[in-house]
Parts: sequence; structure tokens; C-alpha cells
Amino acid sequence: MKTPVRKIVLAVSDQHLLETIRSLLAARDDLHLEPAIDGNALFMQLSGETIDCLIIGERVGEAPFSGVISNVRSGQFCAPTTPILLIGAFGRAAIEHVAKNYFVAALDVSEIDCLSEALDRAIEETPKPTLLIIEDSFDQLEQLIEYLSAGFHIYPADNGVDGFKLYRDKKPDIVLTDYNMPEFNGEDVVAAIRKTDADTPIVVLTAHDEPENSAALTIVGATRFISKKKPVSEIEIICRNLFLEQALLSARKTTSHAATKLDRVTHAMNLALEEMETGQHGAAGQRIKSAITVHGGDQSSDDTREE
Repeated sequence: MKTPVRKIVLAVSDQHLLETIRSLLAARDDLHLEPAIDGNALFMQLSGETIDCLIIGERVGEAPFSGVISNVRSGQFCAPTTPILLIGAFGRAAIEHVAKNYFVAALDVSEIDCLSEALDRAIEETPKPTLLIIEDSFDQLEQLIEYLSAGFHIYPADNGVDGFKLYRDKKPDIVLTDYNMPEFNGEDVVAAIRKTDADTPIVVLTAHDEPENSAALTIVGATRFISKKKPVSEIEIICRNLFLEQALLSARKTTSHAATKLDRVTHAMNLALEEMETGQHGAAGQRIKSAITVHGGDQSSDDTREE
């Protein structure tokens, strides 16, 4: 039986990395590799045939990886659940954090020899963001689960009390809750979550559009409130976009922090080389040791030289 060929798009601007990827995957006859030279070419490819995985570097032309992943995950160009393998030089901890936020597989360039295995995992184990749905109408809950489970891993609850317990146990990436529920309604759910969590997006479904409801939900911290009259497809888009906005913020913070640490290490190493040239070998050795141990440490310590 003939093995099906998987279509892999290579969105990698670094030519050396691109050639390395091609070389490592050249022996696999189950893969068809298609490079994308820039962002426009990539999005044209994504808008065409279905692909099995997107391998992306830190930049695609002028576009950073974060923008490309956000566009893919928003469903604008292809299926939002398209598997993605991100390859970068942020350091293992940083790239794993970015991968978790964007729900992509990740591989640090220092482990590029494991590319083939990482690609298989990316395709076969595509992660999904988690969505807590709280809805006391059985029929509506089933409808939401059926439609949204393609793009989210669902935690369902049929009342506010159980829903809040699930939130505390599972810490979902996004919360979708009904407003009008007995005992513990949507406003109560939002208020309880916001006591300890200011970031998780919370979408409230309302059967009515009265201004007082909107004001109350805004005050307690709801991210969005939408009418139940909206089609489920629109609810899905709202949830996905809110999740992406939050993921983008978190990932930017992480990669920015990683880049800052790398800059500090580089700065410390340059100072150490200058010290070695002037015979300050002890100071240079200590500086290198400190840079490696604390990833650059405090900026002021980097500028301290031995007289």
C-alpha cells in the first residue's frame, strides 16, 4: 500500500536553516516540501490546497512568526487547526513557552537534528486551546460542544457552580458562559474568576441585549458579551480571536525577555574579550562564568570593569 504524501510548507527566511531543513528531510519520500519565499507567497499557498504542516522560522520575509501564526490560527487563510512547527533560537524554555501559548509544536535550532521526529509529532499531536463552556440548556450546550470541539478542547459544565469549579481545576485558555443561570449566573462566574485572574478571556452569552446587563458585565470584568441569537460560527470566531490576542501578548513578553537576556550575554562576552586583550584574565573568566550562569544578569554588572 502506497504511503500518502504529506504537503509541508517551509516558511523560513534564513537560507542556511532552510537548506538544513531540506537536507534533513530529503530522505523521506512521504513528504512534499514547498518553500514560501515571503509572507505574500505563504498566504497564497495557505489559501490554496490543504497542507499537512507549516514549518515556520522566526521570520517570514518581513513578517515575524507571531503575526503569521496568528493569521493561521484565526482561520483567515486556512484551517485554524493546521499543524505548525516553530523553529527558533530563543532558547528551549522561551520557545516552549511560545509554543504553549500559540498551540504549535516547537524545536530549538540547537536540536535541529531531531527535526524529522518533531515534524511527525507536530502533525499527529496537534494541541488545541482549552475552552470552558458553561450553559444550563442541555440542547444549547450540546450544540456548542459539537461545533466548537473541532478547534478547542472542551470542558463542559451545565451550571455556574460546577463551571467555576472546572475553571479552578483546569485553568482553561478561554471561558464561554451563559448569563442567565440559577444560583450562580454568568455575572457571578465572571466576578469569581476575576478575583484571581485578570487575563483569561471571558465571553458571556446573553439572551437579552439590555444596556444594564452590558454595563454590569463590563464592570465585573467580562471580555466580551454577545447575543445568543448570533450563529455559533460567529461565536467561534470571537472566541478564537480573543484567545489569539491573549496568546500574542503573552508570547511577545516571553520572546522579548529572551532577546534581552541574549543581548546581555553578548554584551558580557564582548567585554570579557576586551579584558582578556588587556591581560585581565581573572576578570574575564568571572564575567563569562556569570554570564552563562545568570544569562546576562544585571545590566549594571556587565559594565563593571576591573581597573
